[in-house]
Amino acid sequence: MGSKNYHWKGLLDKLASRAYSNTNAWTATDHTAYLLDSIGWDGFAQILPLYLEHVLLPTITNEACTTEVWHVDGEGNDAGVVYSEMQGVQYKSAELMEIAAKRLLYPENVGFRYETGGMMEALRVLTPERIREFHRAMYQPRNLCVIIIGDVNHANLLEILENFEESIKEHIPLWTVLLRGEQHPIAPQ
Repeated sequence: MGSKNYHWKGLLDKLASRAYSNTNAWTATDHTAYLLDSIGWDGFAQILPLYLEHVLLPTITNEACTTEVWHVDGEGNDAGVVYSEMQGVQYKSAELMEIAAKRLLYPENVGFRYETGGMMEALRVLTPERIREFHRAMYQPRNLCVIIIGDVNHANLLEILENFEESIKEHIPLWTVLLRGEQHPIAPQ
């Protein structure tokens, strides 16, 4: 997937590697962490606004959802990056015990009760529009924390963040009220 101004899949990683940087991400129950490593401030400063745009304004196309989440391949098998990841863990005994324990510990309206990556059955019925709706509700500037470790050019960082904030105002109003999943659940399809 790309972003609003950078539509090409893989561009972020290519540009990051040219700036001696690396990107990665993972999802936990209560947050998604996006990592940007760089060997120096210049490379980091160059990639940061592009990375933030990919987080807040991704191009979530139907095709990307099909490839990344779930689809049936040419041989009639379930496939997709997320689906395959969950297939590798969903039926392992440790995972089954963990899910059973979570369901005993937490009520239905608490995110810690569920598998963060999603269960394969749920991934099969997830639609691109539902993914976009969740992203619009949760991936907002008011629900974002930027943590930087290392040497920082503070004046340059503030300039980068101010410019980025200005560039997204028309796409994500900065006054948008923070929505919490348990208060505003996305209706099942």
